[in-house]
Amino acid sequence: MYFWGGVWYWHAYGYYNIHRPPVGTRIPISYIAESLYPVDFEYSSGLFAQNYYVDSYANFYVQVSNYQLEVVDAPDGAILYDMPSDYKEIVYYGRTYYVVGNSIFEYVYTNANSWYFRAVGIYR
Repeated sequence: MYFWGGVWYWHAYGYYNIHRPPVGTRIPISYIAESLYPVDFEYSSGLFAQNYYVDSYANFYVQVSNYQLEVVDAPDGAILYDMPSDYKEIVYYGRTYYVVGNSIFEYVYTNANSWYFRAVGIYR
């Protein structure tokens, strides 16, 4: 797994392909700090002692030291305002969900000018 210019790559069969980083991968904060955003949550219950971050490709991170971030699954209730291009749709009991990496999101419609995607679980 390689990281360059804010994008993760996987080397296979003589080519570098864009790929999501595996959960648990660690990266120096300095490599990605300018492209990170604090994660918005649909609700705030006080349970999140950990600060979560997301990049523009919908990869989620937590800070594990003063110098490193670790890739994690999206925490429940985390909000994305747009799906990345590599999302997959699944239908479960008649409802459509969106899978990004290992995380499952549901579409939340609030009104004609407002909607988002909320993390609801892990896809294994």
